[in-house]
Amino acid sequence: MPVDGRPLMETNLQYVADIKKSVEERGYTIGKAGVFAESDSHGYYMPYFTQRVELLPVAAAIMAGCVMFLALLIRLGNGRQLLLWAVLTAAAWAVLLLFRGLMLRQVLAMAAACVFPVLSMNVILDIWDSYKSKTNGVVKIIFNASWQLALAVALSLVGAAFLSAILTDSRFLLEIDIYRGVKLTFMLPVLLMAALYAKRYDLLHTAGKGLPALWSRINGLLDVKLTYKHIALLLVFLFVAYYFVGRSGHTGGVAVSGIELKLRALLEDAMYARPRNKEFMIGHPAFFLAAMAAYRCAPRLWQFVLVCGAVIGQGSLVQTFCHMRTPVVMSFVRALDGYVVGVVFGAAAVLALAAFIPLFVRLKRRYLEQ
Repeated sequence: MPVDGRPLMETNLQYVADIKKSVEERGYTIGKAGVFAESDSHGYYMPYFTQRVELLPVAAAIMAGCVMFLALLIRLGNGRQLLLWAVLTAAAWAVLLLFRGLMLRQVLAMAAACVFPVLSMNVILDIWDSYKSKTNGVVKIIFNASWQLALAVALSLVGAAFLSAILTDSRFLLEIDIYRGVKLTFMLPVLLMAALYAKRYDLLHTAGKGLPALWSRINGLLDVKLTYKHIALLLVFLFVAYYFVGRSGHTGGVAVSGIELKLRALLEDAMYARPRNKEFMIGHPAFFLAAMAAYRCAPRLWQFVLVCGAVIGQGSLVQTFCHMRTPVVMSFVRALDGYVVGVVFGAAAVLALAAFIPLFVRLKRRYLEQ
């Protein structure tokens, strides 16, 4: 952005000059970048471009994930799933082999960033549903949530690996071409998780399977009579969505608070790669609370809200890998650091809620007695 009233070009030239001076003062040498490939016979470093045939298995894997998610929403037998996957994969392969395929690669990257966090949470839901008896022990809940979060992170990292692989070449590494759709990548996993959860647990109380049932669910939702409670919840949701999306990006949107800046600086000094706030402050604590809600058989609506919050952490984890300028190893360590700090925040959230619930029950009982 322009600074001190200077033209944009002059601002950027001064910015580059200041960086050059700063790195030279630290003993670095300025020259042609030699990061991506060995030099040619003239001593110039050559750009790196992935061979098109190497992208084919990655595209097939991402398409498989998309078909798996679709099969969770609508009724698709194994044969239809295989047929749909074969058709989508063949189409993707044709585009990658016959054309540049840059737009398709970005679409595949977005699909990996949006679908795999939801698939990982679906595996966790299977685990939670397998527990038939109610669990009240706080220590057991924290222990189970810790290893389950580790499993969810590992599964989400599969999608992150596909995302990194499909975009790996000098165009994206140097941001000559950039990953587009960052805002959508933040919101779509939450929306897809909400749709999957509503279908999985029939939140709209409609029977049947397939597209007619899905249409019936939509009609049922539109027919719900709104109350002041619904409006209040909607306003809260809109505020959270505005803050959540507004915080993405670097040059606009919601400003970062001073306390958060100090926390960032502390984590940057203490850890190899600073974890993202959306993971350890929102997503991972929501995951722990969702586990607590599942084990204690909390109302389904509360479980729904917490699971949608939990997928924010998984989506943010994968979205980190969209920044191709950052070495993939650093993004990987950043995800692990986010898990470590997230376990601490999540355990604290469970302990705080476990202490608050008995107090709330007593206050409610006194109020009813009066």
